[in-house]
Amino acid sequence: MEDKFEDIGSNGVTINRSVLINALNHVILDQKDSVATGIREVVDYIDSAGNAEAAVAFNEFLEELEQPQPRPSRLKLFWAGVLNALPPSAILDDAAAKIADLF
Repeated sequence: MEDKFEDIGSNGVTINRSVLINALNHVILDQKDSVATGIREVVDYIDSAGNAEAAVAFNEFLEELEQPQPRPSRLKLFWAGVLNALPPSAILDDAAAKIADLF
C-alpha cells in the first residue's frame, strides 16, 4: 500500500506511513509492544490535532527509531520537539510514558 497525497495545502499534516511501519516493526521486534502502542496513540493524536510542526518532529523521531542502532540522544531531541509542539493532554501523557521506555 502506498501513501497518496492530494490537496494537502500549506498547512497539511502528514505522517510518513512507510517510516511509521518500519519503526513500529523495529520496536515490536525488540519486544516493546507498549512503546508501539504509544507510537500509534501519538500518530492518532497528531492527526486529530492537525499540527504540522508536531508531524515534522514526529517523522524525524520515527526516522531515527527506524535505524538499526537508534541514538537515544536524537530520539530524546525529536521527542521533545513533538511534546513542545502539542498542547498537553491525558492521551499524550499516557503515550509519552510508554515511549519513554526507549530512553
